[in-house]
Amino acid sequence: MDGYFSSGAVANVVATAGTARETGQITVDHVSGLRISAGFDFQNDLKMAHDGKGIWDDLDGQFTAGVGVFCDIANNQPTDCGLHNAISWDRFDAEKDAATRWSVVYDVTDQSDTVRISWEHERHIADGNGVNTTGVAMDQTGDVRLHNTLKVEF
Repeated sequence: MDGYFSSGAVANVVATAGTARETGQITVDHVSGLRISAGFDFQNDLKMAHDGKGIWDDLDGQFTAGVGVFCDIANNQPTDCGLHNAISWDRFDAEKDAATRWSVVYDVTDQSDTVRISWEHERHIADGNGVNTTGVAMDQTGDVRLHNTLKVEF
């Protein structure tokens, strides 16, 4: 169960373009809601990889498939219930000290279908004191975002 709450606010806004200037206010209404969900995740056990048993024996990564149900309850909105489906793949390459992850999430309700897709590659640098992460993701609105993060501890 996940919940959210915002008491709302009024913000003063100043917009300028060249010599033109406009001022005004934006009002954000009170928002609150709740997501109730239940589901199952299925994944291969990496501790049993390469033991000669099982259909996923040759996988060098963690494959996860999930299915579930959810209901979104929000103030001033109709309750929206649906199915949640997700698959992901996580693979660590010890030789390159790097990890690759991807995931696809598909949620469907009577009111909407949403798809979120992401891919991320993480590489350790600076003798393990840092990490460089690069990724791309598409959110439920179809917006594609690229990111690169570099973290080094001194």
